[in-house]
Amino acid sequence: MRALVLAAGGGERPRPLTAESSHPLLEVGGGPLIHYTLLSLGRAAIKQTAINTHHLRVALESALG
Repeated sequence: MRALVLAAGGGERPRPLTAESSHPLLEVGGGPLIHYTLLSLGRAAIKQTAINTHHLRVALESALG
């Protein structure tokens, strides 16, 4: 099974929190939001995941490796 995570938005609603950070990288409960999404996909036995990026793409790629 495969999944597509949509993480390309500019994060307009949570401004000013997203002025320098991508919405998926906002810290909640000790980790970035996208971390929880990826953990949930792993628990659901998703074998392949693609992440659609655009806004602050380099920061997101750096954080995820």
